[in-house]
Amino acid sequence: MSSTGNGEYGGAIIDCLSMGRAFDIVGDSIISFYNVTMVNCVNSIGAAISVRQSIVYMDYVKISNSKSDMGTIYLNHSSLYMSTSVLTNNVALNSGASLYLASSTAEITNSTLAGNTRVVMIPNPRFEENLLVSAGSRVQVIGKPPISVFCSADSTVVDAKGASLCTNVLTDSPLLPTMPKCGDHTCELFVEDFFSCPDDCNSTRFTGMLQQDYHCTSDKYKTAPSSRAASNVQTSPSACWRTLMAH
Repeated sequence: MSSTGNGEYGGAIIDCLSMGRAFDIVGDSIISFYNVTMVNCVNSIGAAISVRQSIVYMDYVKISNSKSDMGTIYLNHSSLYMSTSVLTNNVALNSGASLYLASSTAEITNSTLAGNTRVVMIPNPRFEENLLVSAGSRVQVIGKPPISVFCSADSTVVDAKGASLCTNVLTDSPLLPTMPKCGDHTCELFVEDFFSCPDDCNSTRFTGMLQQDYHCTSDKYKTAPSSRAASNVQTSPSACWRTLMAH
């Protein structure tokens, strides 16, 4: 699959409107993004893009103003090839405000990872965190290196000459979500939702400015309301209805 726009940084603009993630990539997929801008995305894991067991190519991609608990782009057992791209002004409440890698590899060429912040209560309310790698991840950066790179002891981030770019060593392993086990009748928080595993989860929740819950008509799930009594309840083509509320 490929997603392509026209014109540098913005030919195709995806505005998530603080209502969810732009892309959830799973299951041995190979995805290419070229000349795409993503803004205002929110999700607990991977605000703009979540990648599991897949390969992603990104050229002339810009992602900004996104909020997550872990990673604007989150990779688990995956590979990323990023070139001439920008991740800036993104926020994480837990770890990895820009890129978060777990058991993954990445090659970052002539790209900018800057101005991304992690929000904590103590000791500092905000600090810059542009790249976090853990669980044996390997990253090579060609071109201007990002500042504020967090690495676990078993992970590496190096430049083109092999010199380490890790500016902070994680003393404790960051929270790593477990891999989903669709079909075990347990909806795993942060990892599964209705769209990735409807057998386990009967709703979907997006964090951010809005909370969005989906419910679908079937023998398993709640029946959609017969009338739209409230203005914030919307029917959808897939026989689902959703409720939007402040969160």
